[in-house]
Amino acid sequence: LSDKPATEGKHLVRFAPTKKISSYLVAFAVGNFEYVEGSADGIPIRVYTVPGKKALGQFALEASENFLPYFDKYFGIKYPYGKLDLIGLPDFSAGAMENVGLITFREVDLELDQQTASLSQKKSVAITISHEIAHEWFGDLVTMRWWDDLWLKESFATYLSVRCLADATAYRDAWTGFASEDKAWALRQDELPSTHPIVADIRDFDDVALNFDGITYAKGAAVLKQLVAWVGADAFFAGARRYFVDHAWGNTTLADLLAALEQSSGRELSSWSRDWLQTAGPNALRPSFTVDDGRFTSFAIEQDAPTVAGATGTGTLRSHRVAVGLYDHTPDGLTRVDRVEFDVVGARTEVPAMVGRTRPPLVLLNDDDLTYARIRLDLRSIATVRDGIGSLRDSLARAVCWAAAWDMVRSAEWRARDYVAMVLGGIDRETDIGVVELLHTNLVTAVKSYVDPAARAATTAKVAAAARDRMMTSAPGGDLQLAWARLFCRLASNDDDLALAATLRLESDDLEQDGSRNAASSVVDGLVVDTELRWALVGTLTRAGRLDATEIEAERLRDNTTAGNENAAGALAARPTAEAKAAAWASVIDRADLPNRTQERIIGGVRRNPAGVGMVQSSQVELLRPYVDGYFDVIRTVWANRTTEIGRTIASGLYPRLFVSTDTLDRTDALLAADDLPTTLRRLLSEERAELARSLDAQRRDSASS
Repeated sequence: LSDKPATEGKHLVRFAPTKKISSYLVAFAVGNFEYVEGSADGIPIRVYTVPGKKALGQFALEASENFLPYFDKYFGIKYPYGKLDLIGLPDFSAGAMENVGLITFREVDLELDQQTASLSQKKSVAITISHEIAHEWFGDLVTMRWWDDLWLKESFATYLSVRCLADATAYRDAWTGFASEDKAWALRQDELPSTHPIVADIRDFDDVALNFDGITYAKGAAVLKQLVAWVGADAFFAGARRYFVDHAWGNTTLADLLAALEQSSGRELSSWSRDWLQTAGPNALRPSFTVDDGRFTSFAIEQDAPTVAGATGTGTLRSHRVAVGLYDHTPDGLTRVDRVEFDVVGARTEVPAMVGRTRPPLVLLNDDDLTYARIRLDLRSIATVRDGIGSLRDSLARAVCWAAAWDMVRSAEWRARDYVAMVLGGIDRETDIGVVELLHTNLVTAVKSYVDPAARAATTAKVAAAARDRMMTSAPGGDLQLAWARLFCRLASNDDDLALAATLRLESDDLEQDGSRNAASSVVDGLVVDTELRWALVGTLTRAGRLDATEIEAERLRDNTTAGNENAAGALAARPTAEAKAAAWASVIDRADLPNRTQERIIGGVRRNPAGVGMVQSSQVELLRPYVDGYFDVIRTVWANRTTEIGRTIASGLYPRLFVSTDTLDRTDALLAADDLPTTLRRLLSEERAELARSLDAQRRDSASS
């Protein structure tokens, strides 16, 4: 309302009264900021940055100006807070927080240089902004009554952020990225002993903190997509609008939302809610059919509900709205020639509409990715996908197939090396950069955790060579070239590859002489060695012992930013010496004053780590062996003396997951057997144990001859 000078150089600021909002959504940001400004639907929008970074907020401003009208129309209620501010903070511990009218972001999740940022980076920032703006309705205008309904804001914001990108931006393939990335996250979480219903039982603060996870965000969003298919899109949107009209400026429970959706759709949803929202674990769906003279004579969908070891509430058969796509070879590639949509109910569902149709090379269950489940293909379809996924024209169909193949590897039903061959044979057709990057991540996980140790070096070299080749031959300056360059940095180890990495790093020094950090390489045609890629090259060379502390310090001074200091600390820890590992261990275990992200970089392998730095390196197993005993000796003490967030980073990051053996499992079991183990630490250890057991099973499967 007013801003007037007061005594001693102070100002007296009076704010207009707000409507009733939840107290946890109130925030003030104090500091020296710059901003860019605009508006949408009559609402002023500002994007704030620290001094010198104002230009990096322009992308976020333009995105917000696009998203706000979309949500105004979608919800049927105009943005209710009078102004929208977004602010990038250098060391914000969370990715972003949807405070009313003042959304706070970690800098990297809001700011970017539109001239140099990859398509993947732009999509990532755009979807984060869309997610947080959606919260201004789902979570702020209407807030859950208690944390057991956390999904009422996080699942909806995740679902709507993807829908917004697909409907209102150039990123029309947003659902492909969701199928590949978000659902993969959800399935990993849902197969752990710590899995829980989407509507969780929240008893205390630790429960709240732990349930900001793949179930609440990604599985919840996938289930919402299934709900839209179940009740129909128009009915779902009408019910959502009624929900906001009835409950604006108030608190709600699951029952309030279901009542609105039942009224708009005419479908009874209490049983749907019980099965989908109040039970845990994924279902598995597979086709079962007979064929005569090339045509289906019977067709059914079989549904399993496997229990998850150590978890409660799993084993429920659910109702699914699904589609089966029939794909055949055409001059344009593997193309959908037919599609049938129906409900799956119970352990076996007959599908009479499929009888009499021609059986094609690929029978794709869950076509269009309507439901949340583990998908299995018949043997002929598996062979079609294995040998020719690159010819499959539709990106979402490819994403469903990629996900099914990876799930089979993780479940030890398929050899990891066969998956590696499939990816290298089909990835060149992939058009979605997010999917390409996810497949790269899967390749790294496969060679480091799932491939038979006796074949690991050869398989790693094969993938590294493929990455180098595609880096050299991809369109100069494009996102694919950059993605392959990053994969090359993660796996390069032989002398020729390390020499190339060193040349690229030194060449980027020479290119800076004209004042540009974004000039293209001449060694790798068109490759732009930006700051992030340069740190990845530093990580590659440091792991191999090609850079010392003095050179790492020079890199830190060259990029004297928060991220640069974090990466430098991680690079020191990545050096292949006993002294470097001892120093890294001591800094994490003995010091309680390290910033969260600095600690993550020193450990390595926690959260997003594009530089590949940190103490924990798969190529340095023998140097890390002494710390297996150290971990089990000190983790309880460390946990008792650190905050939950710091404790989680240490407990997960330093867990000896590189030592895939029954001995590590046994030692973990001995720790879990303690009656007085803190609940949150028990959950984290049980998750790490489950993943380690999965790695052991996958390695055994990969060692089999076929």
